[in-house]
Amino acid sequence: MEISPEFSGLAALLTLLSNLFLQSPTVELVPGQQPEMGSVIELPANVVGSRCGEMTCDELLAELVQRYPRHGSEFVQDCEAQAGLTGLTVYEHTGSRVVGLTCWDAEVVTEGYSGGYRSGLYFGALPYPGDEAEFPVEISSDAPTEQAVLERYPQQVAEMAFDCAVVGGSINILNNAGQTELQCFFWAGAQPLDTDGDFVSDGEVSMGASVDFVRVLGEVQ
Repeated sequence: MEISPEFSGLAALLTLLSNLFLQSPTVELVPGQQPEMGSVIELPANVVGSRCGEMTCDELLAELVQRYPRHGSEFVQDCEAQAGLTGLTVYEHTGSRVVGLTCWDAEVVTEGYSGGYRSGLYFGALPYPGDEAEFPVEISSDAPTEQAVLERYPQQVAEMAFDCAVVGGSINILNNAGQTELQCFFWAGAQPLDTDGDFVSDGEVSMGASVDFVRVLGEVQ
């Protein structure tokens, strides 16, 4: 099956993740936190989706951008740069609701597939408003020296726990040259397919790869 060239899968997502995680060192973790001055963006006129909980999808996107301006703004801006459709889907994950963020191709492909299909690119997920507590990845260690380092840098640990959850990753605690590092590894680049027009994935094209990003906390004592 030929996939629309507007989405380059892994390459596009890695560029987006680089912008999100490497250029912006802090994460907005406080529910309801306002964007900094100058960071307000224009939201898309039409947000697509059919499962947005108690809100409309437009209301949900506006709420997410307000609560998590860095993540929400990056998603909106990168999807617009792809000339795609900003898509939201609410689903259950580990006992709480999360919002899946997908940039869908604006065009439906009709060749080679009965009834047509639309491809997209996963951005990740954010917690549904009110379900923030269970969202971050758990980071802890049975090793007293590692746990002591984690407790010494609570803000950095909280930021990494949130950022890694956004991409659906898992955390490894590494010791490298006397420093404690947090490694988030995850699967990136898979392209969802919507075959019935509801902007919910009906399958995926396996074009992803295992990738990671690392943050250094401090020296192991």
